[in-house]
Amino acid sequence: MKKLLLLLVILPMFCLAQSSTKKNQEAILIKAQCYSTDVIAKQLLALKEQPLIMGKVGDTANSVMSLWTNLKTGSWTLVASKGDTSCVLGNGFDLTLIDPGEVI
Repeated sequence: MKKLLLLLVILPMFCLAQSSTKKNQEAILIKAQCYSTDVIAKQLLALKEQPLIMGKVGDTANSVMSLWTNLKTGSWTLVASKGDTSCVLGNGFDLTLIDPGEVI
């Protein structure tokens, strides 16, 4: 049941790439499901994901981006938060940590 609920939270995300004529820039527009931060955190903790990194975004909303991971299973979830609201921006599997000194 918990996995089904999480799928209902994460799967309805759609990504749309759009070109902009201003300064030849491109933007990626994301429709994301947003819920209370507590709801998102409880669902991710139920999947044994924990925040690996987080940082402030340089936007006018002063939002915070966090990457939640389960290092045993390799699952990951990218979350944007602003106060009591969080949005799942993406998720996946097969997470690989790269040594900062490693040449890719």
